Amino acid sequence: AELNLKRGEVIFLLQRVNADWLEGTVNNQTGIFPQSFVKIIKPLPDSDTEGE
Repeated sequence: AELNLKRGEVIFLLQRVNADWLEGTVNNQTGIFPQSFVKIIKPLPDSDTEGE
């Protein structure tokens, strides 16, 4: 499901879905959101295989 984001919220990134979408958690909800909607403060590790 897509997350409904508000300006100023801090989202904890879980994984990169593809080049344009990320998955994360905010306010006890987990979902996907466009990368263009957020500013990355601390990037995900570079490993694409992490968690597999």
